[in-house]
Amino acid sequence: MHRYRVAGRVRSAARACLAARGVVSGAERRAPSVSRTSIGVMLVCIGALAAAVHAGPLTPPAGPIQPTDRVRLYTQPPAAFPIVISSPGSYVLMGELIATPGANGIEIAADGVTLDLNGFTLQGGGLGAKGIFITPPAGGFRRNIRIRNGVIEGWNSDGIDGTAAWDGRVEAVQLRRNLGTGLSVLDGWSVADCTASENGFEGFFVRSRCTIQGCGASLNGFGGFRTQDNCTLEDCIANGNSGSGFNCGSAIVLRGCASRDNATHGFELAARCALMDSVADFNSGNGVYSGPYCLVSRVSAAGNLANGIETFDHALVSDCNASFNSIRGIFINSGDVLNCTVRSNSDAGIDVFLSDSTVRGCSASENFGDGIRVTLLCTVADNHCTRNGTIVGGGFAAGIIAWGDRNRIDNNHVSFNDYGVAAPTPGARNVIIRNTASGNGSDYGFIDPANDTGPFGPASASTSPWANINF
Repeated sequence: MHRYRVAGRVRSAARACLAARGVVSGAERRAPSVSRTSIGVMLVCIGALAAAVHAGPLTPPAGPIQPTDRVRLYTQPPAAFPIVISSPGSYVLMGELIATPGANGIEIAADGVTLDLNGFTLQGGGLGAKGIFITPPAGGFRRNIRIRNGVIEGWNSDGIDGTAAWDGRVEAVQLRRNLGTGLSVLDGWSVADCTASENGFEGFFVRSRCTIQGCGASLNGFGGFRTQDNCTLEDCIANGNSGSGFNCGSAIVLRGCASRDNATHGFELAARCALMDSVADFNSGNGVYSGPYCLVSRVSAAGNLANGIETFDHALVSDCNASFNSIRGIFINSGDVLNCTVRSNSDAGIDVFLSDSTVRGCSASENFGDGIRVTLLCTVADNHCTRNGTIVGGGFAAGIIAWGDRNRIDNNHVSFNDYGVAAPTPGARNVIIRNTASGNGSDYGFIDPANDTGPFGPASASTSPWANINF
């Protein structure tokens, strides 16, 4: 620091010190002389400040440092790459970093490191290996690594490789146009407010026990977000990726996410996952494709090239909207479909493929196939099915159809479908009671006589509480 600048700061600090002690008043500062007491206090203050100025260097050296210090990382000559951080502490990048052939940009070879990219770019330029590489220690894993606030672009491998570290954090980092994965980390990491775009593999690949919040993945080669088990993702967006938008392991919670225009599925989930308050639109596969014991709630799945929502055994699908999909709206092996709306899908609105399911409180309208289709041991109750099948000029599509045995079809309303309620399988023993039908090509005309049905007819002529009404 320039000596005049230091002297000026000493004088300013001395005045502030005297004023704080009440020695120098406004009037005294304007007076031509100062009392002996004021001079003594001023000398004490100046002495203390001078000791502080000469206590150490203004820029701390590299190496072990106190947690409150920050080591500045400057762009170095090509021979110096990679920049290696080998001691714990806080580090801040002071300029753009441009790779040299075959070298990593920054290597973290210590625990307890916070790296602030300071808004700068680590530029691979198609030459460097990995943007940031956390090196593995002998016989274990790194811990307590933090990376924030910058851009990692154009590396020949991963943007950030944190697979040798547990429980780290990445925030406010853009990962783009890297040939590998944008961000690849091990268990326990948290990732917030990051974007990954145009990377050769996934945008984000995190292992187990991770959290991802407020992140976006677009135009990546193998998908947007990939996780292993027991992770939470909130308020994330996946658009235009070449794989699935979200490809997740078991016991995953996703909330407030959107997945659009991806080349496979919008959300591809393993077992025991929960997907809530999310959107899955215009994907080339299913909007949602999940394994057994999954919850899908308050999800909109529209315009997908396969099914809107497809789940396996023991699913719960509630309060969802599945419309304009190229096959079915909702397709499940078994489980419950509650309070859903399915409209204008190219096949059935709701299709239960296996058994032991409940479809209740749903609206199925204007689907090219059946409104609701079930097979075995299902309850279909309190639903409204209208104008299914008739959009394409008639044919065989029912508001509700039971293809198998021992289903209960109770208290539904069906109108303006090719068939109202149908149960055509010979010898099937379904119970069909308390339904209302109007304007169908045939209200109850395709029901095998082996089924147990309430009487059919207008309400004014009915005396049975189990009657099926047509009007």
